[in-house]
Amino acid sequence: MINWVRILRSAFVSGSCAGFSSAAALAVAARAEGKAAVRPVNAASHWLNGEAAGSHEGFDGAHVAVGFLTNYVASIFWAVFFEAWRARRRSVGPFPMLRNALIMSAVAAAVDYGATPKRFTPGWEFVLSKKGMAVAYGGLATGLAAGGLATQSARRRGAGPARHRQLQATHRAVSSRKRTDCFRPAIFQSGRSGGTIVAASGPMCFQGQCIARGPKASDDTWRGQHRTRLPR
Repeated sequence: MINWVRILRSAFVSGSCAGFSSAAALAVAARAEGKAAVRPVNAASHWLNGEAAGSHEGFDGAHVAVGFLTNYVASIFWAVFFEAWRARRRSVGPFPMLRNALIMSAVAAAVDYGATPKRFTPGWEFVLSKKGMAVAYGGLATGLAAGGLATQSARRRGAGPARHRQLQATHRAVSSRKRTDCFRPAIFQSGRSGGTIVAASGPMCFQGQCIARGPKASDDTWRGQHRTRLPR
């Protein structure tokens, strides 16, 4: 059963990492193409400010804050799918985690520019080339992988004490069962001349030491370490 509370907590961590890393990748890609580093972030506000947001190079709340928050929320959105996917899989190392993050980033790119209305695309296409956009999605994947490794490591540390407590409880239960698993004879009448038979299905203990093990049935009964013949 999927634990959605844990998934949402993990998505907040990995999505936050992805939001910051993709913003940094956007700035690097923009500078590499000779444009202002803030323009791709401003372009993400085009759903509110129109396509002209991609040409805005200033720092103001209407562009920078809205653009960054849009990118940040979108990163957490994709992180939810990423963490839900990871929840069904075993823990992995850094390289498999990065591979999985790249797959999720590719899915995000396909949905953003293949199934999303133009007004709600990331807006990076107004500023960056396809190569620059690939760098941005690479930053998204890097953040998802880093956050996924962090939450995976935290989950392992948290599971350690719980596992230790579970093992201790199991050990106590087994020890208690061993102490109480002594011979308790069941006496019943035999069909042979009315004799009494003592049957045991477990070990017989006397003064803390087992003196016989079942199953056993005889016409004799154990009293201490001696056998006394029952009267017929």
